[in-house]
This record gives sequence, C-alpha cells and structure tokens, in this order.
Amino acid sequence: MKKMGYLFSGLMALEPVFTSWAFSRVFVLVSGHSYQTIVQFIGLVLAFFVLFAGIKAARTWFVNQYVKEVNADIKHSVLMQEYENQIKHETEITPGRVEKTISFIQNDCKQYEEKNLMLRFDVVRLGTTAVFSILFAVYNSALLAVIFVAFSFLPIIVQHFTKDKVKNATQAWTKQAKEFYLAMTEFLKGLPAFYQYGAIGENEKVLQGEIDKIETKNKNMKTTLSLAGVIIELIGYIAFFIPIGFGIVFVNAQMVTLAAFMAVLNVNNGIINSIISLMNIKNSIDSVSTIETEIKDTTNTKLSPVIDLSPKSNQFESLKLEGVQFQYNGKEILSAVDLQINNGERILIQGKSGAGKSTLLKIIEGRIIPDAGRLTMNGSFASTSDVNHLFGIIHQKPIIFKNTLLYNLTLGKTVNLKIIEEACEKANLTELVARFGLTGNQLLDPDSNLSGGEMKRIEIARSLVFDRPILIVDEGTASLDEQTSAEIHENLFSLGRTIIEVDHHIPRNLLNHYSQRLVLESGKLSKEI
Repeated sequence: MKKMGYLFSGLMALEPVFTSWAFSRVFVLVSGHSYQTIVQFIGLVLAFFVLFAGIKAARTWFVNQYVKEVNADIKHSVLMQEYENQIKHETEITPGRVEKTISFIQNDCKQYEEKNLMLRFDVVRLGTTAVFSILFAVYNSALLAVIFVAFSFLPIIVQHFTKDKVKNATQAWTKQAKEFYLAMTEFLKGLPAFYQYGAIGENEKVLQGEIDKIETKNKNMKTTLSLAGVIIELIGYIAFFIPIGFGIVFVNAQMVTLAAFMAVLNVNNGIINSIISLMNIKNSIDSVSTIETEIKDTTNTKLSPVIDLSPKSNQFESLKLEGVQFQYNGKEILSAVDLQINNGERILIQGKSGAGKSTLLKIIEGRIIPDAGRLTMNGSFASTSDVNHLFGIIHQKPIIFKNTLLYNLTLGKTVNLKIIEEACEKANLTELVARFGLTGNQLLDPDSNLSGGEMKRIEIARSLVFDRPILIVDEGTASLDEQTSAEIHENLFSLGRTIIEVDHHIPRNLLNHYSQRLVLESGKLSKEI
C-alpha cells in the first residue's frame, strides 16, 4: 500500500505541470489556429483532467489504507509492549499507567498520523511537482529557469534557521502536556479527599498553574509555527516576484517569447508553492519527532514469545524454594528463603506492608527470577513456562471486564459449557448465572451490578475453568466484610485445591484450616508459633 501510495502521489504531481503546459499552449493557439485544432486541444485537456481525478481517487484510497494498517500496527505494538512491560518485566499496572497508554494511543498517535504519516505522501507529491516543474521551465527557457530556481531556494535557507525554534517549542509543549495530564489525573482522583478536608482551594490553584503552563506552551508552539510559516511565505513572495521582473525585461528584449515566459511563470508557482509547502511539512514532521522516536522504539522492539499457559500433562506434586534471595534497588527483600508447598496444602503467609510478600508470590509463580537460590517443581528445576500454568489468582482488586459472564470466565477462549457450569457451581455462582446467563449478551459492570463477593467468586470460577491446581489469594478478601470473607474462605477450602494466601486479617476461627502459617519479616520466612 505504501509503494502504491507513493506511486499515485508521484503521478498526481504531474497535474500542475500539465496545467502549466496547457496554459502556455493557449498563447500559441490565440495567434491563429483552426477550430479543429482548438477542439482537439480542449478535448485533450479535459481527458487528462479526468485521468488526474482518477489518480487522486486512487491515491486517496491507497494512502488511507496504508495509514489504517500502520495505525493498527502501532496500537497493537503499544498494547503488547505494555503486556511485555507489565507482566514479564513486572511494571506495576497502575491506573495512571493505563491512562498514560490510552492518552498516547488517542492523542500522540493521532498527531503522528496527521503531522507525519499523511504528510510523507505529500512530500513525494510536492517533490515530484518541483522536479518536473523545473524540467519544464528549463525546456521553455533555461536562463529564466535558472533565475526562478535560484530564488526558489530562499525559503529553504530561511527554514534552516527556523527549524530549531519550532522543534524546541514543540518539545516543550509535549513535555508540559504529559505533566498536565498527570496533574489532572491526580486532581480528579483526589476530589473526594479535597472535599472531605476542605482542601479544594489550594489544589485548584495548583491545577490552575498547570493549566496556565500547558496553555502558555501551546500558545508558544502555535505562535512559533505560525511565525515560521509567515516568514517562509514572505520569502516565497519575494522569490516569486523578483524573477518576474527579469522575465518582463527578457520578453521586452525579445530574449524569450511571451508563451515561454508565461509557461515558466506559471510553472514557477508549482516550484515556489511546492518548496514552501515542503518547508512547512518539514516543520510539522519535526514537531512530532519525539513521538515518532517513541513509536519506532515500540514497533521495532522484539517482544518475547507469548508463554503457553495452557494446562500441561505433568502432575503437580510439590513446589520448593531453596535459599532464595532477592534485592531491589540495592535493598534486600528476601534473604535465604526456604519453602515447600505440597499438593493439597493450604498455606497462609502474613507480614507487614512492604515485607516482600508480593515479591515472594511472583517468585513462586516464576514471574521473577531470584538473585540466588532456585525454584523446583517435583524435585526438578522449574522455569516460568513449567510453573505459571499451575496458578489461578484471586486478586485484591478483581479483574472483571465490562463484558458477558461467559467472557469473564473464559477470557475469550473456547471452553466446553459443561466445564463452565461445573466451575460456577463449585464457586457458588449459581445466582449470578441465573441473573446474567452463560449464553446471553447481558454485560457485567464491576462499577454497578456486582458485589465484592460476586467478583471474587468469578475469579475463583475462572481459575476452575482453566483447571489451575494452585490458587493464590493475594489479599483476596481484605476488602470484604467479615461474613462475606468467611463465605469466600469456606468456598475456597471446599475446592480441594492447593491454596497460597497472603492476608493481614484472617479471622482466628479460620487459622486452623491452614497446613502452614508463615510470617515474612526482615526478608526471612518463619513458621508462626
């Protein structure tokens, strides 16, 4: 599509040159030709304009198709890069990061499309127009062509002195836009607290300051771009009218014919306008150079192969951590941790916030490689692909989609309906199934039509649908009331699965249900007495 877009852009560039030729022929025909010659000339001109209309239509289709494919590739690459960063490199999936990614796709990528991607085809069109216009001018009068072309380079010289200012102004706006977006996100997130504690005035002033900054940068960027365009346009007029004076002198001196002069004069519009437009396009492309670099870095990054997490044939008997150590930013998180998890056990891990419980879980899942020590399964060294398929996770904040119940359970995979029904029954989701159904189109909404307990049960059922033998409960009941928490735990204990739970607030009456009760403190794991 790209090559065809460039091809038709080049063909479309011939229209101004043909128009200049047709205009110059008028001065020849008025000197005296037969009606037949005039009719043939008019017919030829009209036929070519019909052809050029077809070329324009074809160019539009190929360019838009190419832009569609590139935009789709960029969006896919950005989202898959987030998968790479967040899941494999352990970048936290925060609301701010999600919003930043969405903003990049909706705003930055749109700017890249309008100020770079689309304009590159105009570069081919305008460049081709300039080249053929120069050749046509030389054909009519080499002397006049040299004068006109020499003056045509004045805008290029001027653009060279303005490009840095344009680039700097645009980069300043891009940087400020990101800072404003973060400030706006923080302000909106904090509105309940500002209201509660009467702090809206102070924070409104801070936000107003950020608004003033971004609007100032936006004004500076637009002003710089506009002034650069005005200066280049002014130089363009100078480069146009001074050579006209030479042309008039040459015609009066009979050094060139009037038809040749008018041909060069008319085609010079194509030369000047093309060069001015190319300079403006250069400024526009420079203005999104930072975005272009970020997009190229994303689309050129080779993503790791997607790990197959479908159930494996090997039977889980035990997982074991041996002498595991892990540091982050020079701080020791885990120190010589040993842990054995046998099939069917229920393990409770407790510890203060920041003790490293989440890090420990990620090492057990194979998502983090420890600095020292190893993870084994059934007595053999285990890689991520060996162990990750074992785990179902009940999150503190359940991952529930605004989609059907069926999608939330299967995540779009094809699963036998009987397996799904059995999982829902074991997870006590029968009431939810009755409300939403497994085959209908009614959508779940975690913000309006689901309780906290129901969302936990959906994640439990999801792990059963995917037949995960180990359930990781990461603060999975912390946000629930005591009765709902007890019901969820009763549900979990009834499944006969291996359970690894991290939680601060386990009711005392549930503690005896665990095979091991461990405490993580100062990087060491010890049994609770």
